[in-house]
Amino acid sequence: MRDPALPLSSVILRRASAACLLALSTLLGAAACGAPPPPVDASRAPPKPEPQKPVCDVPQPDAALSVDDLAKDPVIRDLTGKIEANANDAVSRYKRGKVYANKRAYALAMQDFDAVVRLTEALLPTLRASAPSAVVNVASTAGRVARPRTGAYSASKFALIGWTDSLHLEEKASGVHVGLVLPGFIATEGFPATELREKALTRWMVSKPELVAEAILDAGPGGKAERYVPRPYALAAMARMLVPGLTRRVLAGGAGTLTTSTAEEKDEAAGPT
Repeated sequence: MRDPALPLSSVILRRASAACLLALSTLLGAAACGAPPPPVDASRAPPKPEPQKPVCDVPQPDAALSVDDLAKDPVIRDLTGKIEANANDAVSRYKRGKVYANKRAYALAMQDFDAVVRLTEALLPTLRASAPSAVVNVASTAGRVARPRTGAYSASKFALIGWTDSLHLEEKASGVHVGLVLPGFIATEGFPATELREKALTRWMVSKPELVAEAILDAGPGGKAERYVPRPYALAAMARMLVPGLTRRVLAGGAGTLTTSTAEEKDEAAGPT
């Protein structure tokens, strides 16, 4: 019988403690004598937790083809043979590079973005120590407004722009200004954008490398957060946010108008001189 002066909860706690001590002494005594411990009732053991299943199966991307794998491609193999026969065959060299780029487009695009991240992260300690300082990442308007047949390029620029926007906010307190330049079509020796410059309707879309250099200065020492080159391209980015449906229809309908050729493709189309 229990002491009526003690509450029932105290009695239950004492009896439970005594039972635990008795079980522990039994196990220790058996171990000291070399006897196996008493069997455990499996029916009273807690069930093992089942492994959690993922909410959804995320498909893993295919590994990028290596250069050795691509070398076995019949088109690349044929172009390589032409280059070996004529080391000055610039057209074959360009075509082979283009095939490599198309077949490894997304992997190469992400490598392009990854290289910027790694280089910037490596330089950030020095930039913080020498603050005020600045970083300027040159992306593209294609990182705000994508066009048909530029998916890999736009993907890398979208990534670069998002990361740059985040880094701009993170490093502001450190005195490191992070700026962004978003060029549109820029007439260069390799990409003259002749198709656009020949038409009065699209001539304004093509800018010069000198204006990109000025934009880099604005986004670096000038302290601008971002700069479009030419400036009216900012309207395209605004339209993509405010009227996305209309922007998609315009870009889908004018895809051919916004397609340009490289200098090598122009020379090849013109034929031998």
